Amino acid sequence: MNHQITQGQGGPDRDPLPVHVPSRESTTQMQIASAMSVIHALQPYLLYHPTQEPEDRPELDGGAVASATVTFSKACERLDKILEDESRWSIDPHNGLIEALTRSQEAIRRFNEENVLTVQGLRRPSRQFQPQFAISGDVFLAFAGDPSFPGGQIIGRGKTPAEALLDFDAAFHRVVQEQLHFAEQPKPVEPESEPKPPTSRRKKR
Repeated sequence: MNHQITQGQGGPDRDPLPVHVPSRESTTQMQIASAMSVIHALQPYLLYHPTQEPEDRPELDGGAVASATVTFSKACERLDKILEDESRWSIDPHNGLIEALTRSQEAIRRFNEENVLTVQGLRRPSRQFQPQFAISGDVFLAFAGDPSFPGGQIIGRGKTPAEALLDFDAAFHRVVQEQLHFAEQPKPVEPESEPKPPTSRRKKR
């Protein structure tokens, strides 16, 4: 299995080109195949009994046979090293890759969710029109528009500035009668404090 990464090429109008990076498994397979091809190529010269020599075997002197034997031994040694290398057979790197991909996908999911919330926030009327704030009693008012004539403002109310902004956004979905009625609502009147009874004062003698 090969891993694929992208590499930038040229200007902004050109898509990045994929670059195929061989995995460790595929690299090991190629190394084993190379060593086995050397072993198979040398078998006719080293493993057959002299009385059973193949007809197409070339004539070799003693030095060539010794050299082929050394190469055969090195190929076998390479295979032994590959078989003894525990890191090639361990699945820990694979598990680590799966965990890293899972974390990456989770981070991408959270990033996309944050992007959706950001775009939704940018589309809010309160973000686009930047309303002003005022306080009426214990109620916050978020308003925008021309206050010189009735119905010239969009108004939102709430116990907190955040609630006032949310109500300001909701005002864009109200019909005219609802908005005028909402804007003309009387301001809350604070309860009057009860008069305190007069305190009697004693005259000093």
